[in-house]
Amino acid sequence: MWSLTSKTIFFFFTCFLLTFNANSQSINGVVIDSTSQEPLEFVSVVDVSTGKGTITNSEGFFELKATLPTEIQFSFLGLKPKTITVSNETQAKNLLIEMVSNTLIFEEVVLSGEKSTIGRDIVKKVIGQKQNRLIDESFSREIYQQTVMNRFYKASEKDSIPNDSLAIVYLNEKASTEYLDGAKSKIVVQAEIKQTGDKQLKRTAPMVNGRDFRGGSQFVSYNPIEYFITPEDFKIDLYDNQLNNNSISDRPITSPIANGALLNYNYKLKEMDINAKDTLFTIAVTPKYKGAPLWDGLIYVSSDGYKLMKAELSLDPGINGFRDLTLDINYKNIENNHVASEKKISYNANIGTNKYFVKIVYRTSDYNFTPTYSKNFFSAEKVKYTEASLETTNDLMVQYRGVALEKDLNIFYTKQDSIYQELNSDEYLRKQDSIFNKITWRKVVLAGFGYRNRAKGVTYQFDGLANFFQPFGVDGFRIAPAGSFEKEFFNKDEIDVRYRLNYGLSNNDIKGRVYVGYTFLPSKFARVFVGGGDIFDVVTFFQSLDNLVSRNNFIRNRFVSGGYSMEIVNGLYLNTEVGFSNKESILDLEVNPISSFLFGSQESAIDFQQYKIFEFKGDLIYRFGQQFVTRGRKKIVLPNNNPVLTLSYRKGIPQLFGSEVNFDYVELKLNQKIPSTKLGSSNWQVRTGSFINQRSLRQLEYNFFRGSTPYLFTNPLFDAQQLGDTRSTANAFVQGAIIHHFDGFFLDKVPLIRHLQMELLAGGGTLIIPQDDLYHAEIYLGLGKKFKIWGETLQIAVYALSSDSSLDVARLDYKVGINFYNAFAREWLY
Repeated sequence: MWSLTSKTIFFFFTCFLLTFNANSQSINGVVIDSTSQEPLEFVSVVDVSTGKGTITNSEGFFELKATLPTEIQFSFLGLKPKTITVSNETQAKNLLIEMVSNTLIFEEVVLSGEKSTIGRDIVKKVIGQKQNRLIDESFSREIYQQTVMNRFYKASEKDSIPNDSLAIVYLNEKASTEYLDGAKSKIVVQAEIKQTGDKQLKRTAPMVNGRDFRGGSQFVSYNPIEYFITPEDFKIDLYDNQLNNNSISDRPITSPIANGALLNYNYKLKEMDINAKDTLFTIAVTPKYKGAPLWDGLIYVSSDGYKLMKAELSLDPGINGFRDLTLDINYKNIENNHVASEKKISYNANIGTNKYFVKIVYRTSDYNFTPTYSKNFFSAEKVKYTEASLETTNDLMVQYRGVALEKDLNIFYTKQDSIYQELNSDEYLRKQDSIFNKITWRKVVLAGFGYRNRAKGVTYQFDGLANFFQPFGVDGFRIAPAGSFEKEFFNKDEIDVRYRLNYGLSNNDIKGRVYVGYTFLPSKFARVFVGGGDIFDVVTFFQSLDNLVSRNNFIRNRFVSGGYSMEIVNGLYLNTEVGFSNKESILDLEVNPISSFLFGSQESAIDFQQYKIFEFKGDLIYRFGQQFVTRGRKKIVLPNNNPVLTLSYRKGIPQLFGSEVNFDYVELKLNQKIPSTKLGSSNWQVRTGSFINQRSLRQLEYNFFRGSTPYLFTNPLFDAQQLGDTRSTANAFVQGAIIHHFDGFFLDKVPLIRHLQMELLAGGGTLIIPQDDLYHAEIYLGLGKKFKIWGETLQIAVYALSSDSSLDVARLDYKVGINFYNAFAREWLY
């Protein structure tokens, strides 16, 4: 039974509903074009007092609940907004609203009831408003980036799991401050955490600080499938007409709001989110050309200034070997600057049969659009790690992360941190040293064996017996034991000793060499070395590959040498070396019959008179615009696309230690890797040299040019593909070459073929030696395909070649070449 209180509440609640319904009325009607009298679809209808609204359907009809009296606003792209007052129920029914085109503001817009036309018109407006987007050229901001990799495990791979599953195997977090002033930029890393227990995700690579530099190398660790690391990798802004980012694609990707985007994309209006301030249009974007480097997905546009607010896009699976790559970007207005505040990237990648799922978050915050910089704040140092960032703890990262790690990530981090502490404990390192030092038959025969004491930084290593034997030495069967000694000091300086002995059964002779190097000043790559021995040495490494190990490319060389290399100033490297050699022919060596049978006439050694040489060699290498990262005592040189200039000098010094030569040689070389553009990317090199003093010069000291290897396309920057035999000269020469990757510029526009993701390559080279009457020029055209194998990228291509030469008649050849991609340097070998 109801109480009096319950009845009272029910009575007042019923009266309230009746009162509300008496004032809330349905307003309906039709919106038409004042000129054509045709109904208008997608017109925004908003109750001004509440901000609630709706849109008209395909027949121009709308219906809206509102409390009377009220004002109703009608608006649409290309039409003059219209506001009416609805005072009573009679006025609210069967309204007929005529709207007029706003030709003054939207004169380029053509109205249509088709969603595709409307979507296209909205994008045209976005493109037209791009120049009104404000981005200050000078600002600073905080950056947080997180990369998480999950590995797919089958139940059969792990006894502990009953079903197929995903497991986190990699976490990389970085917090940094980015400073920009026009084209100048600098990054200060505040904190960094990198944890993984997956050996497949641990690789090392040497820095690229000059092909010819002989100083100490800085090796850096990297993850072969982590394609987004630096802020440069994350420079993904749809307001740029094209995205040139090799991390995503070797082809430039046209933005869906690029100036020429209407030629590449189809657009369709999907939804309209209407409120009192503006309307958010959701537009589907699809490429007109399947398989081309174009985005596919959704973009979100605000009618307030027709700005891009969000994008959810993906790439064709064939682009650069990615599978299921998606990109989400959120834009935000900060102090009247329209910036991309957050980017999320995900993709799948394989290393062999292992499958990985990668998710990346890149978030910017705390913008300062009025920074002040000291005079020398910006320099060649592009990235600097703070002292705290070198040993980041989770407690430090929390303040930059903003939120706690998800449960699974936190468990993974805690576990990996415990493993790291265990793996670096003194007890564990002693156990590992014991395992390394244990001698087994497998080590003795195959892998090699040694002794290591990490506490003292000492390692001895000896080759296994399988590496002792050289069945096809220059005179037949030889025994060649080898080993090394390394010691790393507390300050990271390092000394290394390497040796190889060599005993030949046919001639009962002993050969060998020893090398001692000391690396110091890691920030300058400074290194000194000495070496010496009695060896069978090659005449030139520029032999064709099929003749490189033939006996006619070997001599006996008794030598001693020493050298010093370092970086003088940023980007300028120095090599120096002095050495004494006693060179003689190996024509009198007894030759093993088996070796002669295998190599035939190529096994005939060259005949020359023995001579002694004392020589100085020096190189100056300058990398224009070199930039670097400072991490503790390490200096990590960043790859760039500026030219590299090398000046080389050789001096044969007469009489010193009985030296019988007297010559001076100078060479100048310039090479460059030009980054990808709409037309593709290029590598080129030009070098010229001459013996300016030939008073006493032996043929073995000449310049050599590699002979052509049958069927194999070798590095065209150094090798002529149709030169024939290896050439040598003491005279002045000019050699140049270029190779251009079209990166799909032509083939991506061809139906059917574009799905194969092939690319054209073209180039040519020349060698001119005027005093030898030698002229050789060649051109080639290739068709290649890129592959990802075990986390590494390579390209296999077939080339057609022809040449014009004073050496031979023109002919057409076909060769196969394999090109390799340097994941750290982000560049191809050629």
